[in-house]
Amino acid sequence: MESIALKIVNNNGLRKLEKEIDQLKDSTERDVRERLLDAIWDKIYEYDAHILDYEYKQHIIELSKRGLEFVPVEKNPVVANWDEVFTSAVSEETKKHAKHYNDQYKWHLFSFDLLDALKLDAAREILIQ
Repeated sequence: MESIALKIVNNNGLRKLEKEIDQLKDSTERDVRERLLDAIWDKIYEYDAHILDYEYKQHIIELSKRGLEFVPVEKNPVVANWDEVFTSAVSEETKKHAKHYNDQYKWHLFSFDLLDALKLDAAREILIQ
């Protein structure tokens, strides 16, 4: 799903305004316009975050109706466990040379075939067991 911010930028040209502001010779006016445009961006991002949060909550409600139970967990221990089990299984050299690999999205260890994983029907079969 495209973010609200991107939809607005694509439709209204806020990026064009930023460039126009950068060209202003009057530094006082440039500062005022930058501050006002920053306030617009802040509101756009606030709106975007609200929409994403609402959609996430609706998704959780729908999954809960299907019988799934959600238990909150601390992120850091989960990440540490993932790194211990999966990330440590791939050398830094291999990760460095893997085209487009980025540690930001840890599942890329599998999507970039740095580690073996079950796929398609085999993965579905294990999931429903």
